[in-house]
Amino acid sequence: MVLYVLLPLVAGYFTRRLLEKHREEGIEGFVALLKPWSIVGLLATVILLFGFQAQKIIDQPEAIGMIAVPLLLQTYGDIHHRLHRCNFPEAAAHHRGTGLYDCHVKFL
Repeated sequence: MVLYVLLPLVAGYFTRRLLEKHREEGIEGFVALLKPWSIVGLLATVILLFGFQAQKIIDQPEAIGMIAVPLLLQTYGDIHHRLHRCNFPEAAAHHRGTGLYDCHVKFL
């Protein structure tokens, strides 16, 4: 619990506090710097997960469905909710890229 929840939470809190000293360009620059690496990390995680668990995935497809369906519903429901709450036509029209990020920055 400490390694997966508490440590990232505390690190994120102190990172944000440090970046807020540099005003808005500090946070935006940090996000721009980390974005490509976060995508690489996510892809590596997915590839390794499927690589090491391939036989279990093939043997138990119903278990994968039980996990995947709620995650998909939650993800698409959350995006729809945030765009609707945002009420920015440009964010709704271009939810990929900066539109959704701009909405989050303004309302979070």
